[in-house]
Amino acid sequence: MISEKLKNIKTLVLLAGPGSGSKLFQSYIDGHNQVLMTPGYILMYFYPHWKKYLKDYKSWKKIIDHFLKLHPSILDSNKMKGGDYLYNLGDKKNKNIKINKNKFKKCLLKNLSGEKINSHIFFLAIHIAYATSIGENLDKKKILVYHMHVCWYLKDFLKDFSTTKTVTMIRDLKSNIPNRIPALEKPNTMHLNYTDAIFFKTRSYRNIIFEDFYSLDYLKKFKNTKHVVVKHEDLLDRKKKVLQFFCKYAGISFSPAMLSSTTNRLKWNYRHDKKIKLTNGVAQHIKTYNAKNFFFHELYWLKFLTHTFNKKYKYISSRKKINLIGYILTLIFILIPSKKEFTLFINFFNYYFIKSYFCNLYRETFTQKIKLYEKNAFYHHKWSNKFYPFNLINFFNKKINLKKSFFWQFSYLSLKSVIFFLFPFVLFFEYLIRIILCYVIFVKNILSLRFYPKKI
Repeated sequence: MISEKLKNIKTLVLLAGPGSGSKLFQSYIDGHNQVLMTPGYILMYFYPHWKKYLKDYKSWKKIIDHFLKLHPSILDSNKMKGGDYLYNLGDKKNKNIKINKNKFKKCLLKNLSGEKINSHIFFLAIHIAYATSIGENLDKKKILVYHMHVCWYLKDFLKDFSTTKTVTMIRDLKSNIPNRIPALEKPNTMHLNYTDAIFFKTRSYRNIIFEDFYSLDYLKKFKNTKHVVVKHEDLLDRKKKVLQFFCKYAGISFSPAMLSSTTNRLKWNYRHDKKIKLTNGVAQHIKTYNAKNFFFHELYWLKFLTHTFNKKYKYISSRKKINLIGYILTLIFILIPSKKEFTLFINFFNYYFIKSYFCNLYRETFTQKIKLYEKNAFYHHKWSNKFYPFNLINFFNKKINLKKSFFWQFSYLSLKSVIFFLFPFVLFFEYLIRIILCYVIFVKNILSLRFYPKKI
């Protein structure tokens, strides 16, 4: 019985939160003989998938088969690649993770035999099968670490594991915002056709503001759960101390091997898009920010809204006291478009941007096989992609691929042309949402309603 094998196991959720470095932090935990964990955030969408696809099956075999279709990278990290870089492992960056499918399924079925069908049991069974498949000793495991990455699925997880602890990464938001925007947009270029990826840029800034200002506050809902944060910057200055405190918090022993980044005991290599300087595997630039990424007024209200956050976590802030003029200016400056919002709007009228969009639209329609939006959870469960009409767009995508008829080609061209001319209106709508998000944080700051967990 699964409950007997893991009767004393505790659980901990790792979150990226309003920061960065959760993948790096997980790479330090990897290989610890007391930690039960699957690599990367392969299981990030476990609960959305369970609720939408798996919970109504009457047999474990059907659940397992469908699960492996939804999460193929748990057996082969070259399949359905995500942003957790599990496919360029090792010193030569040429290794990936491969698990024997038959062995994995056999272990799952054996442990699930006679168990009641529910998400709690299945989640544990997956981790047991994974650990068994790579030769780990279950008897030594003390804690299951789940890299959920985003906090928005925590409610479902806590229904199954009510005594869970969380660790959330944080970072100076002035540095984080301009760097997270490309990180948010990069998966769009991987999973979307060009015309859709361009459209998604309209919501990048608003999504980052939401993620950076609301992630920690969301955790406040779970008052019976223990929460701590880790500053990404501390992995530069005091990595060993942070990991020692983490081990104490998690109830495991510290090992010097934790100072190295690995995945399944292979060297983990974060693939940076540009050359950056590293100190002991940690990017140096996380401690700095470039004022040129912001307008003056934007930097003003950003510093104002992060004043308490900066004070709590000892980030440098130029605003030691907040006076009435500061409140008034912030209320006004929030209304003025940010540099990202302004640039996107102006770019819409740029000849080269227009030419690029319609040239790519022509290629999508007439000369290339376009991507279908079906299997990957990115299209239906990623929090930042909600409310985009993927089903409608995919309907046309399939017709274009299967039937190269003039009717469907003309329909696709017409739809994407309409979407293009909606850009300015969508940008304005996203800008209004960003204003509302900022004003809500403004009020929550005044009323001391923000949530700042203890730092380790």
